[in-house]
Amino acid sequence: MEDEERKAYIDSRIAELDVTIEYLDDVRKAAQTKNKKTRAALLGEPWQVFIRRMRLLNAQAYGSRIQSYVTHFYGWQSVAQTANLGDVTLEDGTYAEYKATLITASNTDANFVQIRLFQEIQHYRFAVIDSQYKYWRFDLTKEQMCTEVRNCGRSAHVAKGSFEDNQNQEWAIRFAWKDTNETRQRWMDKYLVALSNGVTPDMMDRYTYENASQISERVCAAQPELADTQQQSGSAETR
Repeated sequence: MEDEERKAYIDSRIAELDVTIEYLDDVRKAAQTKNKKTRAALLGEPWQVFIRRMRLLNAQAYGSRIQSYVTHFYGWQSVAQTANLGDVTLEDGTYAEYKATLITASNTDANFVQIRLFQEIQHYRFAVIDSQYKYWRFDLTKEQMCTEVRNCGRSAHVAKGSFEDNQNQEWAIRFAWKDTNETRQRWMDKYLVALSNGVTPDMMDRYTYENASQISERVCAAQPELADTQQQSGSAETR
């Protein structure tokens, strides 16, 4: 009898895994498609749906797709790689480099790679998306990013020498995403974008896509005191 129960258990597990694999394949196929209509549809999905799709991809695959989604969300403009001017143009016409990292059970560190200090840009828009899919937005100026690379950056390609000797290479910044980490504490204190300065994708309605302007209008209507604060400080993407 035990053998029969074991066989039945294995059969049921195989069936469950087959269903799971089929579902994952469908999600990955949709997320990785090059079809323009399908990719446009992904950009119009609510954050809570979209980011769960990204959770199933590897870092190389989800990075560019989250960048496209966030660019669309904020109304930024993408920059051609050949321009060598970062990733996006902000609302005020300045250039910024964008990076996003996902925190998962197997990846507990914020991981920003290929930071290009040699590009003639003014801003860095970095994001950590935690295991609950909350979007933590960090805005840094060029000067602030140079300071952070000096403090905690490492060469992305194992080059030797000092920061001054290697400014024309790509850098990486990694730190544990936990309250006790000094780098995380510093970033939270100095660079985190507060609600009074701007909105983030995770504030989107669970069932309906909203862009940054729509969320800002909704939030300010519910909390009128924020409207004056945002007008005084300017939106975070145009600072």
